[in-house]
This record gives sequence, C-alpha cells and structure tokens, in this order.
Amino acid sequence: MELSPSLKKLCPFCDKQVDTINYIEHISSHQDTDPQLTNNGTDTEKKEDCEPSLMLQTGECSKCLKQISSDLIRLFPCNHSFCIKCISRMAQDGLKAQKKLTCLIDTCSYQLKKRDIKRLPIEQRYCVQLLRLLSEERIQCQKCLFYFSDEQIDEHEEICSGRDSLIPCEKCSCPIDWHHLEKHIQECKDGTDESIIEFLQARAKYPCEDKSQLRLFINERRRKHLSVDIWDLIETLAESDYFSVPSDLPQRLCELCFQSYIFDDFFIYACDQAHKTCYNCYSEHVKNQMKSNQILTCPQCQFHLEDTDIQNLRLSQRDIEIFSNYQNQKICEYHTHKMLVEEEEQQRQETERLLTLSDSPKCSSHLMDTDLNQLQGLNNDEIEKLKNYQHGKLFQLDRNTIRENNSPNLWQNAACAMIPTTTNHPILPSYWKLNQPNQSKFPLDPKSYESEYNFVLKKFNETMVNSYTKIINIDRIQNRRWFKQYQAHAEDFTSKLNKDTEKWLFHGCSPTAADNIIKECFNRSHAGANGVAYGCGAYFASQALYSHKFALPDANGHRRMFLARVLTGKIAVGANGMKIPPAGFDSTSDASQQSIIVVYHDAQAYGEYLITYM
Repeated sequence: MELSPSLKKLCPFCDKQVDTINYIEHISSHQDTDPQLTNNGTDTEKKEDCEPSLMLQTGECSKCLKQISSDLIRLFPCNHSFCIKCISRMAQDGLKAQKKLTCLIDTCSYQLKKRDIKRLPIEQRYCVQLLRLLSEERIQCQKCLFYFSDEQIDEHEEICSGRDSLIPCEKCSCPIDWHHLEKHIQECKDGTDESIIEFLQARAKYPCEDKSQLRLFINERRRKHLSVDIWDLIETLAESDYFSVPSDLPQRLCELCFQSYIFDDFFIYACDQAHKTCYNCYSEHVKNQMKSNQILTCPQCQFHLEDTDIQNLRLSQRDIEIFSNYQNQKICEYHTHKMLVEEEEQQRQETERLLTLSDSPKCSSHLMDTDLNQLQGLNNDEIEKLKNYQHGKLFQLDRNTIRENNSPNLWQNAACAMIPTTTNHPILPSYWKLNQPNQSKFPLDPKSYESEYNFVLKKFNETMVNSYTKIINIDRIQNRRWFKQYQAHAEDFTSKLNKDTEKWLFHGCSPTAADNIIKECFNRSHAGANGVAYGCGAYFASQALYSHKFALPDANGHRRMFLARVLTGKIAVGANGMKIPPAGFDSTSDASQQSIIVVYHDAQAYGEYLITYM
C-alpha cells in the first residue's frame, strides 16, 4: 500500500504531526515500548510526551496478544479484537493477494462484510479498494438501465428492446421481458419480497449476496414512504458507492447496554415476550451465568435458553459446544430435581390416600412384579404366567394411551379396568423391568412378551417383508436417564402445542453406532455421516425399508435398526446444511410427504427397541 508522504496525522500519544507513510510504524513504536500499552513492561512511569488520559484503559489484541490502549483496539462482530498494527497488516495482505478479508484468528471463519470494512481504521481509498474485492461493478445497459456483468452485457444488448418492452409481473411487479414472463409468473414467490430481492441481486450495479441487507433496505424505504419501484431501487443502490446497500441501515437500542446497533447485531430470544439484546450483551450474560453455575436464561425473564439459542452465539464453535453441554447438563439437573420433587409429593399424597382407604375396593393402581411376588398359594410357574399377563396388559395400556388419547401426560391416564392394580410409576413406562441395570438391553421373548414383541414386529414388517432373512432378536432399551430427559421434552411439547406429537419411527445404523446410541442417545455431533439433505440433526424414517440401507451389517451379516419414539412437534421443510429448524418449528422433513423426520435435540427421540436381523 503506497501512502502519500505529503499527508500528516496527529499521534494520540505524543501530539506530534507524523507523515502518513510512517504513521503505523510510529504508533507501533508506542505499543511496543510503553509498559502501560504492552504486557511486557514492568515500569509504570508514563512517557513525558504521552497523553495521560490514554493510559487509563487497555485491551488485548487477539492476534499479537499485546495489551493495547482501548483507543487502538477494534472489536470485530465475531468478538475478536485486534490492534491497529495487526489490522493494517491484514489490509495490506488482502490488497496484495486480492483476497477477501477474514478474521485473523485461524479457527474463526468470519468473513468481513462491507460495513465491517468501512469501520476499519484505514484511509478511504484503501477502504474502497477492499470493498471492490467484495463486489465487482457491473455495466449498465443504456436501453433498459439494468446492470450486467462483462460476460453478459454484449449478449444482452443485442436482444434488449428497452424499458418499453418489459412487462411488470402481476405478482411481484418486477419488469420482465415478455418472452420470459410466463415462466417467471410460474416461479414467482407470491406475497413476499423474495422475487424483488433476487431481481436486485441479478440486476443491481454491485452484487449483494446478503439477502437480509436488501430486505432491510426495502423495508426501510417502505417505512419512510419512499418508492420501491425496481428502477428507483436500482438507482439508489448504484449511488451508494461500492456498498451493496446504503450505509445508514436502521438501528435500534439495546435494552441492556442502551447502545445503538443495526438489526443484524441483535439476537431475538425464543421466549414468549421475544426479548432482544445485542450480541455483546448476550455473550456476556451467558458467560456470567456459567461462572455463577446458573442455568442459562434470557436476561430479561426466566426462559431457559434452548440449543437453538446457544448455537447463535457469536463465539468459536468450541466455546459454543462448551455452553451447549453445560446447558444440557443444567437442564437435565433441573428437570430431574423437578420430577423428584413431584414424585415425592405424589407418593406422599398416595400414602395419605391409602391410609384412609386401605380397605376400599376403589383403588386402581397397577400391580407390579414386586406385588405379584408376594402372592401366596401359587408356585413360581403360576406367578411367572401372571407377570407375563400383567406385562402384556400394561404394554397395551401405555401404547393405546399414546395412540388414542393424546393426553398431556403420557404416563398418568385413566387405568384400564382389565388390569389389577396397586401402584403406578409416574415417570417410566409401567411395563419396564425396573430391577434391570440402567442402559440395559432387555431381550423380548416372543412367547413371554407376545404383545410387545408383535407390536414391534408388525411395524417392521409393514415395509420389510421379503427384504430380510430372519429376526435375530428384539431388545427393549431401558436407559432411565435418557427416557426421563425425553419425558421432560414430551411434557414441554404437549404444554406448548396442546397435543401429542409423538410418532414411532425407524433409525438404521452401524453396530458401533447402535452401542453408542444405547449409552448416550442420538448424538447430533455425528450428523452428516449419511448426508444432511434436510438438516444437520438425527434422521428418522416412517418406513423401515428406507432405514434398512443405513443399517450396515457386522461380520456375521447382522444388521441393527431402532424403533424410536420421536417428538416431531411442528414440522418445517428441511434444507441442506440446516443446523436448527426455522423459528417456531421443532423438526424438519422432506417436503410434504414427511416420510423423513430430522430432530435437533438429542433427547427429542428415544430409541426404545433395537431390532437385530439379517
């Protein structure tokens, strides 16, 4: 970068007029030698000619790790701070290599946007050169007044008949050549600004990849009652001098720090009040809560931050994973404590009720294995038959409750008169063998557990007949911690949606993945192993035949597939690489068929049965 030696700037440290060509080197000499501005010095005396007020506050450069005066530090939107010296070197390297500028931290992939470059402490002419790297100027057609690239302009001018030959689309009002009007109307996104934005991206003077910026630009013109005619929009954008949109974007005041930021620098929480804060306040708030060992919440209400909220933190991916794991642990502890308190209260009430109705025949709690073991006058074989009978009835009751009642509480519905009862578990399914170790695979015998075994087999055979040789075994997965987390999600979904959205879906996987799922549930960190066409989450299918191709055989030719409970909630259409569902939705799927469901919370699904077959 060549600087003119005739220009001078005032040094903020020694009040000397310094040639612009030597300015950065002069400033750096203060940074490198002044003990108050670096982390290397021990002398606390100030230079005689240094401005005392500048010595009061310092910050660390994320690149060179030096303590620099806060006046010489610039904070990037990715929350990394850099000194003027490092920023200048970054600008020089960018212009020399003719490459777009990115954050100086190797692990950060943030690419500087046009508004970021405009704020860099460099001369305007270099700022303009850097902006040109982001958007190349197009050439204007003198007939229709739209802009085209070098490769397009010649071909366009040969066929262009001017503005009079263009017909406004009846849906979006974009001027379209009559040869292409019918096709455009079929593809036009009626009722939104998407068609206008895409038209501006293709025909404006400077390319703009960021649709949100154009959307803000259009909305701001409407708010000021300015024209949104296509030619007026293109003319305004052309006058913005290498900026894809005018630099005076609308701003709002942060409710915590009372600083003004553009809309893009605000985070909207998923709480009912939709509270908004700037990203800086958001990051500081969750950091302080984590230091205090508190559950992460909205700073203005007690709403518990969800995984989708945490993923939007403008921090490194490693820091986001730390916050996400911390929050998952705190949420689990919260719901576990809440359920224990509720269980204790229910047990207390049940005890009081039994004490007053000990002789009453009206008690309708379900008899469990421990109750049947105390029966007298029966041998072991007879007691075992009673246990199997009771198990089948309990399984049918729980399954019918989920399928038919759509009750807000899946495990506390009215008892079936066919089942003898004395006590009922408020959290875990009543047909589980609770004397088994946690995370166990409980094998289902086709005879002893006929109802449950046939239920799983029937769903599997709906699409898998003639696609496999035999069933090796069907195991029930009894991971209590995982199921309690799933149950907490189920209660939240039912409360939020006022209906039950649980579905039985399939998930095929490798033998190693099956073992990991049994221990740690459906971990989204492995998303992408078989593609992310509808989002980066855990994939489930309504048909076992579809999941069959992902059930990889082991050395013996055995394949594994889960039949899982899945909380679908509100379903949106997924997209490739989508990391979270759209706002207001809980899962994504493949268009309207919804034969494939993608969930984004590890405990949003519970793999209750593992089918091993060949």
